[in-house]
Amino acid sequence: GSHSTHVANADGIYSVVALPGGRVVTAGGYELKVWDRTEGCVATLSGHEMDANCLAALPGNRLASGSEDGTVKVALDSGLCVQTLLDHWGGKRVFSVAALPEGRIIVGTDDGLEVWDVSDDTYEPDSSDDVSDDESAFRLRPFDPRLLYTLPDPRPPYPGGDQVNCVAVLPRGRVAAGGDENLLVWDLAERRVLHTLMENVFVNCVAVLPNGCFVSGAGIQPNENWDEDEENHYATHLKVWHPDDGRRLQSLDGHLGGVQSVAPLPDGRLVSAASFPDNHLRVWDLADGRCLQILRGHANCVSCATALPNGRIVSADQYATSTLKVWAERDREIETQVAREVARQRAVDDVVPEIAKFI
Repeated sequence: GSHSTHVANADGIYSVVALPGGRVVTAGGYELKVWDRTEGCVATLSGHEMDANCLAALPGNRLASGSEDGTVKVALDSGLCVQTLLDHWGGKRVFSVAALPEGRIIVGTDDGLEVWDVSDDTYEPDSSDDVSDDESAFRLRPFDPRLLYTLPDPRPPYPGGDQVNCVAVLPRGRVAAGGDENLLVWDLAERRVLHTLMENVFVNCVAVLPNGCFVSGAGIQPNENWDEDEENHYATHLKVWHPDDGRRLQSLDGHLGGVQSVAPLPDGRLVSAASFPDNHLRVWDLADGRCLQILRGHANCVSCATALPNGRIVSADQYATSTLKVWAERDREIETQVAREVARQRAVDDVVPEIAKFI
């Protein structure tokens, strides 16, 4: 597919989130960047002291970013000031963050999950909070968030900790969390694990679908016999799950590298991104599990991808000089018309493969 490209960050991009107005925020290195498709980078937010791993859009035009320095910063999406500053206890590293109802966030660390109240309805920026155009730092405004509770991994820890790489908020007060060797579904009200869906698999990403089901993507399997030179150490498929009973509904095979990111698209489609040796994105039809399109153009591991409000895909890669790409939508209406015209002119046996390319 065609795409536009921005050189985004010299230290790699680990997360990307789309804002309601069509702008995009990326996290990479020690900073966040706010992007506009026509103007390019319009704001740079520094302040994290280690790599910023994750992002989440919050209500009230706010943005949460988590870092390996053990902090989550909650800022106005304009980038002009920090609304809250959340310091994790004990130097925990932060790998994932997601918005919950009622002003809460759920944070994945290297020691399990934490639920925080970061509501701050009384905050109003004033003139002293403004940041001039030549400044590129968070204005730190400490706020006293509350740690509501923690959800540690209930099993004996995997060597290196109970790292939570990804978290997705599901309907009815549940969350799906993927870690270094498992995929768990939690009931937040009861604070217990409902389902253990995968074990001995490094789960990189998880996303909720419009119908309430969710999809997970796996990467390197962290077993003690893993050899970096082996070709079979990737779990190269996506899986779709039912949250109520933990049933696996679909497996989507095709990526050659570990799946790093996954996000739902309009019209029942899904986009996934993979690492070396793949370095591609794939667009899937969840109705039948078919790969509709392969998006080539990244030279490095595609670390993250998401959908813009207009349905276009934005993606970023992770190594060397990272690039941020916005992909043009395929004109499926025109393609469907072409397929129908081919069907009208050719015999049924000949046209089936042609139609399958487009519909």
